[in-house]
Amino acid sequence: MNSYWLHREMLKLLDKPDQDLKDDMRWRSLSESEQKIQDANILKFENFF
Repeated sequence: MNSYWLHREMLKLLDKPDQDLKDDMRWRSLSESEQKIQDANILKFENFF
């Protein structure tokens, strides 16, 4: 994914005080393979900090 996508996702997380909600609401519309790819990208991004 690109930096715009990561930035947008981070803003969503910062707007939500309860981060447990992200797992329920995040990828409902995505296929399993897309979900794996995007979860991997999120981990890379979180590990960057």
